[in-house]
Amino acid sequence: MEKISIIIPIYNEEGNILRLLKDLINELSLIQGFDFEVILVDDSSTDRSKNLIKSYIENNNKLKVRLIENDFNIGKTFSIQKAINTVRADFLIFMDGDYQDDPKDIKKFINKVKEGYNLVIGYQDKDYSLFVKFCGVIYKSILRIFLNIKKVKNPSPQFMLIKYDNVKKINFKQNYHRYMAIGAMYKKIKFCEIKVNFFKREYGVSKFSRFKVFGAFFEVFGLIYRLKKDIFFSK
Repeated sequence: MEKISIIIPIYNEEGNILRLLKDLINELSLIQGFDFEVILVDDSSTDRSKNLIKSYIENNNKLKVRLIENDFNIGKTFSIQKAINTVRADFLIFMDGDYQDDPKDIKKFINKVKEGYNLVIGYQDKDYSLFVKFCGVIYKSILRIFLNIKKVKNPSPQFMLIKYDNVKKINFKQNYHRYMAIGAMYKKIKFCEIKVNFFKREYGVSKFSRFKVFGAFFEVFGLIYRLKKDIFFSK
């Protein structure tokens, strides 16, 4: 039986995390033929997120849910890396803890695994601003020209499934969680995209900003260099 670890980094998500956990566990219980575990990484939250998760785990000790606690805030990338370093799985699913990703979409990812795909990217069909659309066109053009990565709606997904072997040797740098799929596509992994639902945030504050979009333009050229020089992955 193949094992799938679902990694969820969180920071100050006390209004969302229990709803997400309950619905996620319910959806996983409906999927047969796979061994699931859920790993939450709390990035030194200042609200009640960590305590709510601990209480949930204590009251549902038959479930394969575990919590990794960061002693101080290290950011999303290194929280994800920390979780990756603790698992031995066949596949990983990454999703956010703000309940903007739909747990019901998990079965869509699993169906694609059954079809033989090793990377399944979730894309959202939503009304992006002109600024985000323009940046997306430039970003994907850079990937097409320099890395020959084509016909991808969302090359930097936050909701995706990927074979464990394609991430375990990444030499992570700040924000490199955005480029896990790109690294795999550059290595010619068998991939596909699926449309996933998108929920508006009900609680808490979004971590998105335009500064992150600008920063990604500078980062992507460093990414291209590391992929071309074969130093994105360790030997």
